[in-house]
Amino acid sequence: MEIEASNSLNHDTYIFICGNRRTVGTCCGSDERDQFFEQMKQLIKQYKPHLKCKVKLNKSGCLGHCVHGPNLVIFPDNIWYRFSSYDDLKEIMVEHILQGIPVKRLIQNFQLPPFEA
Repeated sequence: MEIEASNSLNHDTYIFICGNRRTVGTCCGSDERDQFFEQMKQLIKQYKPHLKCKVKLNKSGCLGHCVHGPNLVIFPDNIWYRFSSYDDLKEIMVEHILQGIPVKRLIQNFQLPPFEA
């Protein structure tokens, strides 16, 4: 697969995937949270030769939007995604991280104030 990374993000990028575990109530990651984290880690490793920036993957605490989940947020772009499969994660990796084009069909309708380093 040939990757066109000409619009690739050129700033350090942080991906936070909800890693919260609840014993009571709704939890966005359910039993797949660790699997999704590992899948995204493998995608970052797979596409690393095409990246123009450092991509740092982290498990977060609760992101506060469990009913929409699983959730991930990309900073400093301040884009929140909901996803449900490996294919969704791969699309986020290829479209957003490599090509700089947010994946509209997966974007959540809420965002935090802009991130400042």
